[in-house]
Amino acid sequence: FPVTIGLLRMAKAVAGMSGRDYVIPEDVQDVVHAVLCHRFLLDPERELSGVTADLVLKEIIQSVPVPR
Repeated sequence: FPVTIGLLRMAKAVAGMSGRDYVIPEDVQDVVHAVLCHRFLLDPERELSGVTADLVLKEIIQSVPVPR
């Protein structure tokens, strides 16, 4: 769970720097790349076809609906 704790702490920091004492979905979206991208391991076939961890993470983020 250290990854989720890191994601939460970073999102809280972004919220605090924005003058809020609460986290909004956009705060999480702003930090998820920095927290998770280096943790993705792609199989060699995908890497050779030009797929990157950055691209995979962006697709995942876009596919998750933002709660309102």
